[in-house]
Amino acid sequence: MKRLIREQGFTLIELLMAMAVFSFMLIIVATGFVQVVRVYQSGIASRTTQQNARLIMDDIVKLIRTSEAAVVVDDSVFYSHVCLTRNGQLLEYGIDASGNLRQGVITDDTCPLPVFDSSWRVVNDPAVQVTNFRLDTTPPNNNGLGTVFVTLTLASLNNLGNLNATKDACLPGVGSQFCAVTTLSSTASLRGGEGQ
Repeated sequence: MKRLIREQGFTLIELLMAMAVFSFMLIIVATGFVQVVRVYQSGIASRTTQQNARLIMDDIVKLIRTSEAAVVVDDSVFYSHVCLTRNGQLLEYGIDASGNLRQGVITDDTCPLPVFDSSWRVVNDPAVQVTNFRLDTTPPNNNGLGTVFVTLTLASLNNLGNLNATKDACLPGVGSQFCAVTTLSSTASLRGGEGQ
């Protein structure tokens, strides 16, 4: 009498079930990983715009407070440029065609429209774009000094297509989690160069 030897192994059904369970677990892990990456990138975009906006605003307000005079010229709906007289030097802030805020020293005392060249320093981080730079001045007081109101809006470059028409908020939808917009406003009083 022949003895049947039973071979140990997996059936095709068992292999298919194991592959299905493994695939399901892999999808869950991959989805969680993608979500973590998205949250991280969103946080980076938000932090970059906020930090950069604060640094730029602090720099501009400090310069305005230590300047003898400020001339503000409106360029368009979203942008102004400003010329500050400080220590006998004329500093100008303006927005170039790429949405960068630039600072330069000019020799013309009439505060012309900015002509950007290599001597103009880019103030903002390369990961953000200036979408609003508005300045307004109050009439000078008896000493010839006034107040400058500054509004600055920065948006992350990774998703500029998700900005609304006024460029101050992100639109909902695909990619909105990567869109970060920061708006800061400040007031600085000209002090005629004191405290330098």
